[in-house]
Amino acid sequence: MPPNADRRDAFRRSEFRPVREKQPRSPGRPIIRSTRTRRTGSRVSPTGARFKTGTGGVGHAFQIVRDPAPYQPLYEDILGFRLSDHIEFGPEILGTFLHCNPRHHSFAYAPIPPAPQGVGHLMFEVDDLDLVGRAWDKVADGAAPVALTFGKHSNDEMLSFYAVAPSGFQVECGYGGKLIDDETWTPSRYDVTSSWGHKRTDPNIPEI
Repeated sequence: MPPNADRRDAFRRSEFRPVREKQPRSPGRPIIRSTRTRRTGSRVSPTGARFKTGTGGVGHAFQIVRDPAPYQPLYEDILGFRLSDHIEFGPEILGTFLHCNPRHHSFAYAPIPPAPQGVGHLMFEVDDLDLVGRAWDKVADGAAPVALTFGKHSNDEMLSFYAVAPSGFQVECGYGGKLIDDETWTPSRYDVTSSWGHKRTDPNIPEI
């Protein structure tokens, strides 16, 4: 683990759903067995929103770190992530964006003072821009605190907005993120985080 890092555990559970099957019984309750569900490229929320998952995983995470130096050997040399690109967040503040599947980035990190070390935001991508628009309307009407307004990122071209979760980190809801083909991809370096939008509603909220 990198020095001064936050401890994080991650795992992926097998995809099972309970199915009631009639079995010989004595005495008698139906036995609950598990059967594997069919894998698809999306998951559906209770509101009907379909999330893009599949080979791209659940989305991405952005972590705020104190010292970025130990993260490169851990994620790239040991875990096998590949460099997508860099973004300059400010003078001598460089964000690193990494991928491990076709999604533009699954993990990113940067030292962004004075933001506290830890999870900066989690991103979840849906398969319809209208779903982002309707979610944005709800958040703009007060369903959750707004961190960054609707906008388009410079590197992965995601159309998204950011809300503040009850735990204090940010949640990005987006659509249209760029995919990477490692056979043709060349990492770039950007001097802005967004092509347009993504305005902070509070100057004290870090752009993460």
